[in-house]
Amino acid sequence: MTTTVKGKAATTSGWRALEVPVAQVGDRVVVTGQPALVGLPGAVSYNAPEGPEADSSLSNATREVVKDSLTAWAAGDADQASAPGADIEQLGSGMSLDALDS
Repeated sequence: MTTTVKGKAATTSGWRALEVPVAQVGDRVVVTGQPALVGLPGAVSYNAPEGPEADSSLSNATREVVKDSLTAWAAGDADQASAPGADIEQLGSGMSLDALDS
């Protein structure tokens, strides 16, 4: 992120969160809305559940497709990863995919 203070540009780095709304339709996962940058909440206490809440087989099966799609979007090539006729705005300048969780 670049900010200007008193005429001087300063670049800072930090964590940003990306929320991508998805739904499972049959055996496919589809993006149902515009991805958005969202604020990260402050630290909270969390009691982990007894078992996993995530569908690990679905995560494993779709991880590379999701990673490729987000990487293409971050590089400004969302057409590669979007449905025909979809209009997906480019990710902000200077941002890239660093890690993929879940």
